[in-house]
Amino acid sequence: MTALASTRPLPRPSLPWVLGTAGAVASLAMPYVLEPGPVLRLVVAVLVAVQIRLVFALPAMVVRVVTWLRSRRVHAAMCVVVLTAAPLVGAASAPPFSSAGADFLGGVMSADRIAQVTGAPAMAPIRAYASLTDGTADAARATAAIDRLRTAGGFARSTILVVAPTGSGWVDPAAVATMEYLTGGNVATVAAQYADRPSWMEYLLGTGPAERSAATLVTALRSAIDALPDGARPRLVLYGESLGAIAASGVASAADATLLAGLPGGADRPAPPHTTSILNADDPVGHWSPSLLVAPAGPGAWLPIVTFWQVTGSLPGAQDVPTGHGHRYGGALAQGFVDAGAVPSPGAAEVATIARTVDA
Repeated sequence: MTALASTRPLPRPSLPWVLGTAGAVASLAMPYVLEPGPVLRLVVAVLVAVQIRLVFALPAMVVRVVTWLRSRRVHAAMCVVVLTAAPLVGAASAPPFSSAGADFLGGVMSADRIAQVTGAPAMAPIRAYASLTDGTADAARATAAIDRLRTAGGFARSTILVVAPTGSGWVDPAAVATMEYLTGGNVATVAAQYADRPSWMEYLLGTGPAERSAATLVTALRSAIDALPDGARPRLVLYGESLGAIAASGVASAADATLLAGLPGGADRPAPPHTTSILNADDPVGHWSPSLLVAPAGPGAWLPIVTFWQVTGSLPGAQDVPTGHGHRYGGALAQGFVDAGAVPSPGAAEVATIARTVDA
């Protein structure tokens, strides 16, 4: 009797293997779908494919590490808690000092510099800032900022510009300089710090602190302006960039004009009410969204999984590009403020001159 040869069923591929392989195939197909140069596209495709395979391998790697730790009598749950909490604890314990306020206050322009660019008489602009050292509560910092603004004569200017800073307290000097040029220096700019962490970390921890800080400062300023006599009330203009754009959008109805730049995830939704929003076509901050894994966000070529990792990989270098690209807005803010109604519409030549000066 002839013995039948034993057969072993083929192993069933795991879901991570299927997804990883599909992502790799899609990545390798990218050079034939997208622009530009074929060599660069092929290199990027291979890198993305490798990245995808590594990401889908992470769960198995974590399981192996936890299993090894448990074999060494280290409880897995404790490992997970420590590994998860360590970055957050480190962020929360960061010192409350930041040079952002000093940089902002020290960058104020002279009337002569403004007049040199605009070709018209100018006055010296005013800046006021409240840092974390001015109080632990939003109300305390808002009060400190407004008191400094009032002492410096800010309420006598035609415009008060409120800037919602980034997570580190940084105020984009290009935005402030642009408004100082557009108004001939007849502007007072004020900002209040709410954290001293990178914006990406503050974003992951929650946008609540940024939104509450902006709401507290703008609401208090609106009340102070409305208490002034008719004809002596400055216009209230609001500006927010990146995480600051999220904060500013929530209180835009209290301002006379609001400009948002680089709103996170802003590519797949209209500008919030009462705002004007600008977004560079290649700004990964504005285009990043978990939904990119399965659906496009805005116009342009898109591939499942691949586009998500491409945009994610672009985030760290979003500021390391020329102005007008990535997460840098520079001179484009001049036309943005005009479109938002922050200033009376100047001539196109003046806007172009200011834009070139800010970008220089």
